[in-house]
Amino acid sequence: MSAVTLFCLPNAGGTATMYARWKKLLHPSVQVLPIELSGRGRRFAEPLYDTMHDSIEDLYRLVVRELRGQEFAFFGHSMGALLCYELVTKIWHAQQVAPIHVFFSSRTPPDVRTDQLLYTLTDQELQNELVLWGGVSRSMLENPLFTHTFLPILRADLQIVETYHQQWRDYHRLPCPISVLTGADDVIAPLQRLKSWEDFTTQTCEFHTFVGNHFYLLDCMEEVTRLIHRKLCGP
Repeated sequence: MSAVTLFCLPNAGGTATMYARWKKLLHPSVQVLPIELSGRGRRFAEPLYDTMHDSIEDLYRLVVRELRGQEFAFFGHSMGALLCYELVTKIWHAQQVAPIHVFFSSRTPPDVRTDQLLYTLTDQELQNELVLWGGVSRSMLENPLFTHTFLPILRADLQIVETYHQQWRDYHRLPCPISVLTGADDVIAPLQRLKSWEDFTTQTCEFHTFVGNHFYLLDCMEEVTRLIHRKLCGP
């Protein structure tokens, strides 16, 4: 079984640690490489991104040095899915190499625009939205240290996503199979809003629904990693 490098990108406000358990859940032939975004986690001292362009330039620099001729794949959750799409596009145009598979989780396709500008909300309004999404408890948000650290990161990430404008072009179709994942109760990325992902690949596109909300991934890691194993390593 040939080795595959799986690059994993987190959601808005998230860190690389969300994928820490995957190294134990996936077969050793899959090298899990969680990517830390600037301004959080191990890179907390570095500045947050201002634009999508800034983030992709930084992530491209990190990822391309890990491409050593072996097969690779991407998994991105929520904002991370959008980053994956732009990053894979840049790698294909710059290096003429493509992943063997891309997993887009809980994120509407680039051609689905949002009228919501959550990054402009007050701290209290943003906290209320977080509780509705799931993944963050009210008790966590009542911790001043947590909100002081977390909310600026989340707000910066939301601004990148909500000011992102993707002009649809045919050459932005990815030359690899893709899988689209979401939670059955996800109010941000419900399945019916994800269908046009099939227009963003020249190959196959499959849809998979799991029990849970926007953060289904936290409770369904074993099911998700089994799916990843099938796609990357076979039955």
